[in-house]
Amino acid sequence: MAGLGPRLEAELIARASTVISWLALSSVAGALSFGCGDSASEGGDQGPREPEIAASGEQVLAGKDLFMRHCAHCHGGSGEGGDAPRLVDLDRGALPLEPPADARLRTDEFRTAADVVQFASINMPIDAPGSLSLDEYYAVVAFLLDENGITSESVLDTDSAAELEIPR
Repeated sequence: MAGLGPRLEAELIARASTVISWLALSSVAGALSFGCGDSASEGGDQGPREPEIAASGEQVLAGKDLFMRHCAHCHGGSGEGGDAPRLVDLDRGALPLEPPADARLRTDEFRTAADVVQFASINMPIDAPGSLSLDEYYAVVAFLLDENGITSESVLDTDSAAELEIPR
């Protein structure tokens, strides 16, 4: 978990323990209910579901993975820029309020995290715009915010993104 920082690393370890416990409990429950009828055909629960990303640390970690797979080839492995603009290090021009003069796609201001998600969900990745789920775009932006020192105790979503202003 290199590069995550001690607070995030400790939180992720705690969350991983919770997920492992949940999976173990689900396995036991599944084994105990084996042969007790087809709950799906009886209109009951569909069985154990994978937990949704429920903590900001898990969302940031998922966002890092998504960033590396879909964004790093243009924006650099650390968001430092390359073929595309810098996304990390606000002091060095990442996520500027105004679109850069040479911007090819961006026309709107980045006042809040919601503005960044809106832009990314329509225009990114450049080779497959809009190809991620909305939750995945929120995860990528949560990762970028975290890399810029903007942390939150809650998951980035429609409401929290609209309230989270990017500091200038």
